[in-house]
This record gives sequence, C-alpha cells and structure tokens, in this order.
Amino acid sequence: MNFQRPAKWNTPKKLVALALLAGLASAPLHSAHATDWHLDTQTSHLSLKATQAGTPFTGKFRDFSADITLDPADLASASITAQIKTGSIFTDSSERDGTLPGADWFDVENFPTATFVSQNIKSTGPEQYEAEGQLTIKGTTVPLTLPFSLKIDGDNAAATGTVTINRQTFAIGTGQWDTESVAGFSVAIVYEINATK
Repeated sequence: MNFQRPAKWNTPKKLVALALLAGLASAPLHSAHATDWHLDTQTSHLSLKATQAGTPFTGKFRDFSADITLDPADLASASITAQIKTGSIFTDSSERDGTLPGADWFDVENFPTATFVSQNIKSTGPEQYEAEGQLTIKGTTVPLTLPFSLKIDGDNAAATGTVTINRQTFAIGTGQWDTESVAGFSVAIVYEINATK
C-alpha cells in the first residue's frame, strides 16, 4: 500500500510542521505540575548511624548528589535518583575510615557509587511521603522504601528521613567482620535534604 502524501504537502512550511508534530509525538510527556529541584550540597546531609563493638558511631558521606522531580500535586510524575560516593565516608576515626573503603566493606575500587532510584512516590499523610525504589550498594540491588517528611516554602524545599538497612544484605563487612560483636548488622541511614527550584 502507498501512504505517500499528496504533492501539495511537500512544501517547506508543511514539512516543518510535520517535523514539529513528529517531535512532539516522540518526546516524553511531562506534567505541567512537574517540578525539578536542585540539591543544596552545602546544607544537605547524608549520614549513617551504626555500632562498632557495641559503641555507636556516625559516619557522614561528603560526596553525594540527587536528581529530584517532585510536586505534591502531581506525584505520578515524581522521581528521585540519588548517587553516593561511598569512599567519601567520614567517621572521625582514621582507623575506621581507612578500613571502610576496602574490599571487605564498601569495596570502593570496584563499586565506587551507591544509588537509589525511585519507582513510585506516594503521600502517607500531611507533609509525609514514601519513595519506593531500588537501592544498589556494592553491586547488590534490593527494593527499599524511603520515608520522608517534606516542607515546601516557595522555591525552597526541605526533606528529612531515616531508613534502616542490614549491612549483610549488601556484603558490607565480610570475612572476619561478619559478626555483630565487631559491627552491628543494623545500620540507619539519615538524610536531611535541602533543595531549590
């Protein structure tokens, strides 16, 4: 079958119009409500809370980024992708900070970046949300739900939350370290995110 357009369509203006329509048809659809946020790296914090030999300690990741699209009025278009450089961990202990990047722990040489990619974001109450997605650390990917509170004031947004993971799930602390007498299996990840439009 021949679907060729009549000759009268083959004018420059018509061709341009057709090209624009084709571009619109192939472009991804974004809601008018979709809002992109830019991470404020100076005031945002990402840390972990764990125990070593039963003693609590805190570690801060000094290098992380996030791509955030979120409007409470249009959660269907919302998405969060976060990247964490695991080698940027700082726990204020030279011995611990020298050990954590090693192969038994984060294995930074082979897996320098941990990632979280959301698949669904939903409201759970006033200013309360959950981001359901996939967390990847040290080459292992598992489903994870991140709870967070969110306050938006004009062009500024602040989100806070905590989620707990088991370090064994990601083979963090293997070999001689794979015991709770050395380091607790439960690790809390704490996030304080500030962003602007």
